[in-house]
Amino acid sequence: MCYRKMLPLVTRRISITFVGLLVLGACSSVQKASENENDKAEAAPPISEMRTQMGALNARIEELEGKLTSLNGKLESMQAAASTSADRMERSAAAPVIPHPATRAGAPISISKASSDPEAGFMSDDAIQSYRKALVLLQSQQHSESVLAFSNFLEQYPDHPLAGSAQFYVGEAYFQQKEYKLALQEYRRVLTSYDRSAQVPEALHKMALAEDLLNMKEDAKAHRQLLTSLYPQSPAAGANAEQESTESSAPRGLDGVPPTAPLKSQMNEPKRENAH
Repeated sequence: MCYRKMLPLVTRRISITFVGLLVLGACSSVQKASENENDKAEAAPPISEMRTQMGALNARIEELEGKLTSLNGKLESMQAAASTSADRMERSAAAPVIPHPATRAGAPISISKASSDPEAGFMSDDAIQSYRKALVLLQSQQHSESVLAFSNFLEQYPDHPLAGSAQFYVGEAYFQQKEYKLALQEYRRVLTSYDRSAQVPEALHKMALAEDLLNMKEDAKAHRQLLTSLYPQSPAAGANAEQESTESSAPRGLDGVPPTAPLKSQMNEPKRENAH
């Protein structure tokens, strides 16, 4: 009897306990779900930061590409300017050539200005100024001073585009002083040290003239043939051919009288009548 009275009470307590357990389980599930959401929320910021960093890197790459394009443009401009300057220097490298002087030494030198005269546009260059001063000395027939000036130029600027012309004019100065052996040596240096100079044909021509004056006929002939074969269209070759033509047409008798012409003594001698 007492047991039956206690049974509903025990059943009620069990039900309450079970309900409590269910409530606790639900609360635990809600808490875990909340923790998971919090974890996801905490994991989200690193992805956002990575996207921000990627955007910054892309912007930096674009900036560097722009700078590279600008540098390439500047480099192309500098290369074009350097090419233009080099072409202008090549055009100015051909020094004004002294016209062929008379075969007699001591003839005045006349220097004509050409379009490639370095005086035009390059007078600010110390090397050009030094070259021009030496050339003026040669033009004014100050031969010793011009030799010294050209020699100083060659010592200071051995690789200058006008070095070959300077070497040639050293030979010219000696030639004008009738120092034909020294002139021959200086002309020869044009061929050996400055074989690409525009003065090579002129040097060959003047070597032949000096060798003629030194009675080196075979050497003179060889250099004339070399000039004609290597530089047939050069002014020096033209002057060489003209000189050979003049020499071949010159009279070879006594005092310029052709060998077949009668001597003056014979022409003035009265005719004798034949004796009968």
